[in-house]
Order: sequence, then structure tokens, then C-alpha cells
Amino acid sequence: MHNIFDILICGAGPSGLVSALTFAKQGYKVAIIDPNKRDSETIGLTDNKFPDFRSTAHLNPTVEFLKTLGIWDEICANSCPLEELILIEDQYERPFFSAKKKIVFRSSEVGQSCFGYNLPIKDSLFGLSKLVKANKNITCFFGLALQDILQKDHLISGKLSDGSTIDSKLIIGADGSGSKVREALGIGVQFRNTRQTALSFHITHDKPHYNSSTEIYSEGGPFTVVPLTQKNGLNASAVVWMQTTEEAQFLLDCVDDVFREYVQKKSLGVVGNIRNCSTVSSREVVIQIANNIVAKRAVLIGEAAHLLPPIGAQGYNSSIKDIMILSQLIGECALDPGESSILRKYKSIRMPDLYIKTGGVGLLNFLAWTNNPLIKKARLLGLNLIDSNELIKKSAIRFGLN
Repeated sequence: MHNIFDILICGAGPSGLVSALTFAKQGYKVAIIDPNKRDSETIGLTDNKFPDFRSTAHLNPTVEFLKTLGIWDEICANSCPLEELILIEDQYERPFFSAKKKIVFRSSEVGQSCFGYNLPIKDSLFGLSKLVKANKNITCFFGLALQDILQKDHLISGKLSDGSTIDSKLIIGADGSGSKVREALGIGVQFRNTRQTALSFHITHDKPHYNSSTEIYSEGGPFTVVPLTQKNGLNASAVVWMQTTEEAQFLLDCVDDVFREYVQKKSLGVVGNIRNCSTVSSREVVIQIANNIVAKRAVLIGEAAHLLPPIGAQGYNSSIKDIMILSQLIGECALDPGESSILRKYKSIRMPDLYIKTGGVGLLNFLAWTNNPLIKKARLLGLNLIDSNELIKKSAIRFGLN
């Protein structure tokens, strides 16, 4: 088998699938490969074959972009609007700082009905995969892994696990934090292990969430409750609980009722009595950014280029911003999407923003869980400043949305 395409996308997670649909809409002949078969039996499962209870906040710029592609209507059935973001500074572990600070960011404060929508990742994958498989400009090679890359003057080749080769004018690495594309191109990364683990699961609870996402800052890491649509008539939310690796393992080893009691205590009752917790999935929390995001006829996007802690809804939305900018630049040079001038311009636009975003989210994560009493006091003072100054508060909201 020997195929020639305009663009070869490696990775069929949400970023890779959106990329395929974006460039197919522009008229390019697209191939997409992934070791996962992306069939109905495997969508919505983790690598360990457990249900994936992660959800993804789609901020308004992302939603608008997906609407222009005709994607949003296919994936939004179970989306829940995010109308408020509530931050709670929980200092109960330190009696000296006994007061809890609560600050509410409302979408109405910046003239919007909501900040975006929260969506289960399995719904996103199912809808995106369906659209990709039905698109005549996209050829899927699911169940095949990338083995190596060969760069030529006018083409770049991907060698697959079945021995076949796919030639294209551009390879897009959208294959996650352990990117095979990045490895084959010889691109290193700047890496920092936060020594935290993110626990992801769903809960049902007594009190309505009122379309509010709540981040509770306390020792070990943020505890974030994100609204979901009701399940069988019960109020439901997704939880991302970041803890030190040791504490996370202790929690994972707890029996169900004991784990639910810990969740109830950490939630501070923001959604009332917690009735049930789903199976818990876990993921190491690291901060990672590629030393370069372009090479000859190749570009890295999403987690292959930048990996952020799950805080502030920045990870996936930054990945969509990658696609938006890359597609705009490629659209200006329709004949050759791998033109070196395009990739150089893409790098000049994205790298500064990625360093700022990665540094900012990394700092926010550190400030959210540090045990240093002086920094915790400064964090509380910072929240007070934001809450008391309307201009600063609105600026913070707009920065988060962009």
C-alpha cells in the first residue's frame, strides 16, 4: 500500500479528529492514523480499558470554531453550560488562616450567557469519529501505529506498523504527550513532574450545581467540580481532584464508601450530599512543552506540543487554538500545506503564547496547592484584590477565555 495525501494526521484524540475535519473542510486530502481502532467498543475507554470519566470544558472561542466546521451540533447533546466559576480558598488545614474566601466569576460580567460548555470526552470522541469516518476527504487508518518518519524535499513519509507507507506534504503530530511524531523528529521536551496525580470521576449529588464550576484550593491540589447534565433524573458533576502522588494512591486504595466520605469532606458541601462516585481514573500531572513545534514538513499540536495541568480549562482549548491558527495560515497557501514559510510563521505566533500559557498555568497550579503559609496568605490576598476590583476581575475572565 502506498498513498499520497496533502496532510497526514497522527493521533485520533479530540485534537487530531478536529484537525482532520478542519483541513478536510478546506479541501485538503487528509489521512489520519491511530493505534486505537476508534470503534464503538473502545471509544470512551482509557488505555487500561476502564471507562473514561474525564470531561472537557469547551470555552466560547472553541465552541464558535466548532460551529463553523459543523461539528458542534454532532457532539453537544450532553453538554452543560458553564455560567459561573467559583473559587474557594480552603484553609481549614491551618487554623491560623481559618477563614474561607469565595470569589464568583459570572459570565454575565463580560456580557456573555456562559463561558462555554462542559462535555464528557466520550461524547466528543464518538461524535468526532462519526464525522471523520463519513467525510469523503478523510481516509482513516485506525488500528495502525506510526513507526518512523522519513523527510524528503517535497514530501514527508510516515511508516506504519503494518509495513505500509503514507506520503504527504505535511505531517501533523496530534498524538499526545508521548508523541511518536515528536520522537521520530528528534525533538526534545522541557519537562517538570509536579509530583501530583489527577483523579477523575463522576458524582451524583442532592443539590443542583446551577451550571457553576467550583475550584476548591487546598493542600495537595485543587478539587474541581464541573457541572454535567442530569443522569437518570439525578444531579451530576464531573470531579478532577489533584493530590500528591502518595495521597492519590491512598485514596485510590480506599473502599468505595470511605472514598466517598473523603470526597464529601473535600467538596465542602457545595453540591450537598454526594450520593455516588463512579469508577476513578488517574493520570500523572506533569508540565511539558516541546523544544520546537515545527520541523521540515511537520508540526506538533495539542499535547504533543504542550501538556498542562488540568486547571483553568486551558489544555484542550489551547489545542483548538493551535488548529485555528495553523488552518488560517495554511488556508493562505492552498497549494502546499507543508510550505516552510507557513510553519515558521506558525512557530513565531504560537511559541510565545505557549510559553506564557504553560508558565502561567504551572504557576497557578503551584499557588493552588503549595503548603507555604506565606504564599497561601498571598494567594488569599490576591483573591481579595480580584474580588474587590471590577476591572481586574473582568480582565482575569477575558484572559481565561482567550
